[in-house]
Amino acid sequence: MDESKASESLVIKRGDYREYDSRVVLYTKNFGKIVVVARGVKKFRSKLAGHIEPLSLINAMIVRGRAFDYLGGAIVTSAFINLKNDLNGLYFAGAALAILDAQVKEDEPDTELYNFLTYWLELINDKCQLELDKNQGELLYNYFVLQLLVILGYKPELYHCLDCHQKTTPNSNYFNLRQGGLVCENCFKISQNKYLPNEVMKVSDDCIKLLRLFSEQGQYQAVQVKSELIKELSCLIRSFVVFNN
Repeated sequence: MDESKASESLVIKRGDYREYDSRVVLYTKNFGKIVVVARGVKKFRSKLAGHIEPLSLINAMIVRGRAFDYLGGAIVTSAFINLKNDLNGLYFAGAALAILDAQVKEDEPDTELYNFLTYWLELINDKCQLELDKNQGELLYNYFVLQLLVILGYKPELYHCLDCHQKTTPNSNYFNLRQGGLVCENCFKISQNKYLPNEVMKVSDDCIKLLRLFSEQGQYQAVQVKSELIKELSCLIRSFVVFNN
């Protein structure tokens, strides 16, 4: 009899594999990220196909195979219907799963990450009961990325200068994207010639406040901020992710 195992799982991605099969990426509560083959799901009468759509929380049965593990069965426990029916919600949730897939290695279970992932999807799904506007969606996405980086061990230093180790003061601070943290104006002036191109960027006091708020563990706190500040935050986080790849 084939060896099998079960776990709560989130469907991250599904792609074609052979004529009738699909390759499915799951983030599981018990085993971390895994890749399985779902047999026959592209056949017209497949009962499994509707249970393995991306952005679905499922109870999955995984069967060990010689070359690949197979999805022996799946039952949807949450389909996150609100966000799937909201264009902004669907876009930002899809972007969150894409960065999760890119940043997380296979076969490394992390219960904290799984719990945060399901919490965040439930959060954005609730927000999508009413139409989710772009600014709110972008803030939720930036919160997701920062929390993901913190859980993976990349929490930025947002209170002390990386070079002189003194507590930063308002005005004229910079963010070192490679080292992940703030650099005060004096240290930047002294050391600016040693930085790689685009390694350091100016950061406003309000952006620092948002970074601190979103990188602290705890439930999401909704904030009202101007679109210019959201753009600054998004640019910094996007650049930070690039330097950590």
